Amino acid sequence: MTNSKPHQLSRRDFLKLSGTASLGLVLAACGLEPQPTGTPSLTNTPLPTNTLAPTETQTLPPTPTPTNTPEPSHTPTATPEPPTLRSVGEQLGVNFGTTVAETEKWKDKAYQEAVAKNFNLIYPTAAFQNQFFNRYSADEFISWALHNQQTLYIHGPIWNNDIPDELRNAPKEKIVSYMKKRASLIMDYVKSLHERGGKPPLVNFLNEAFWDDFVNNTSGWIDSPFYRVLGNNLMIEVYLLFFNAGKERGLESGIDYRLLYVDFNIFRKGAKARKTYKEVNRAKAELAKRLDNSIDQIQLDIGIQGNMFYDPSKRPFYMQAPPTEEELRQAIEFFNSLGGDTRIHLTEVNILGIKDQPAITQKYKEIFRTAVSTGCKTITFWAVLRDTPPPGEENDPYWAPQGLFDNGFAPTAEYHKIVEELQNLL
Repeated sequence: MTNSKPHQLSRRDFLKLSGTASLGLVLAACGLEPQPTGTPSLTNTPLPTNTLAPTETQTLPPTPTPTNTPEPSHTPTATPEPPTLRSVGEQLGVNFGTTVAETEKWKDKAYQEAVAKNFNLIYPTAAFQNQFFNRYSADEFISWALHNQQTLYIHGPIWNNDIPDELRNAPKEKIVSYMKKRASLIMDYVKSLHERGGKPPLVNFLNEAFWDDFVNNTSGWIDSPFYRVLGNNLMIEVYLLFFNAGKERGLESGIDYRLLYVDFNIFRKGAKARKTYKEVNRAKAELAKRLDNSIDQIQLDIGIQGNMFYDPSKRPFYMQAPPTEEELRQAIEFFNSLGGDTRIHLTEVNILGIKDQPAITQKYKEIFRTAVSTGCKTITFWAVLRDTPPPGEENDPYWAPQGLFDNGFAPTAEYHKIVEELQNLL
């Protein structure tokens, strides 16, 4: 990342010239010569005393000291950089982030500069998942976060949609072993980031563990292989796998990294939001007992996914309609009431099904204003820099042009309108 710093010019020193003048003294005196008389006897006649005129000292006017008149200074005035989500986020204490491409596009210089300049968090969507894991890509994203001093979001280490087929009906020992290996792998990266001076990452240790029947207003645990072997203690046991792996590497939760549970359809106070609240609260209480700590000292965050489908005809059957601004506020405040060391993050914000650009911008303004004013610590976009869908994903329902960056990855006027809205919260 290229940091623009104010250009400083050296000051000019001016020399002063000085001149000095010597004053001379002029003295004047008159002498009289005596004449002899004709008398035979000589008489010494005293000479008259000559009174000298007073010495006159001439004072010359001082020699003027030459003065150099300085030329007017012509310091070039640099055009100030416009504020960005990153710069405003740093003032607000909020990480503004974006998902970043897993393809070669992310190596494009303009793409990297856009991510580095406009965001203080990066979210590789697949680099740390099991089925897409590639050590080279993971290492590259670690280096990128370090180079640009950005927070790294590690997505989906334990997720029902990312489990090897051979584990679907595997015994408990094999499934638990798989989870331990995943926790160890992820925490190795967290340790590397920590030792190299990186910012504490966000680790989405457990992802989307609850089903949601919003029509009948009910919710419960998904019958995954993880739930099958660990039951209602799934969140607790997975948390401990990551917590203990961190402790073995000299890392402390809440200081060197943060663990968060993330799910969709919890952006309003429906059944799934209440189920999430209940299980997070229960996990914190049980973890406090097992770790011999107070419940307020247990760090366990919540991530609210923000994919907003405004067109009912294109909305997946499992997705709720987007919340109103007030419904989103109530949901965030609901989770805030968990108290203690629980922070709320708004992830994967994406406006779908709206064609009118001013309307898209207005939705972002409302969502971001609500999230910031209710204390959210992270707000991430989903695919905001993607100008076209990936090959083979042209019908991806989670992609639509957002109009905040152009095809060269430069921020648009709509982007700056969102930044201006956030500046009003400073």
